[in-house]
Amino acid sequence: MVFEVATVAEIQESDLRAAIENKFKDIFGLEGLTLSGLRLIMYDPKLRRGIIRVRSNYFDQLMATLGFVRSINNYRVFLYPLATSGTIRRALKKLRS
Repeated sequence: MVFEVATVAEIQESDLRAAIENKFKDIFGLEGLTLSGLRLIMYDPKLRRGIIRVRSNYFDQLMATLGFVRSINNYRVFLYPLATSGTIRRALKKLRS
């Protein structure tokens, strides 16, 4: 899934990854995080866009998690999906468009 981060701060990839993974684990537990295969593939801090990979049967849980990530490094953030894709290559095309 391609997503965008709405915030006034410049968020680093490592901070974003930690925030998403920690919130997913808080909501669905360590087992849910492990089974989901959740992985931040890439994040461009200039575009404020990134790609998250998750198993298809955990897509709804990912959407819920994005809605609950409200702050990173004490800055308010809003993560919203832009597009979904079946492959990383197509997601990269959507990321840049």
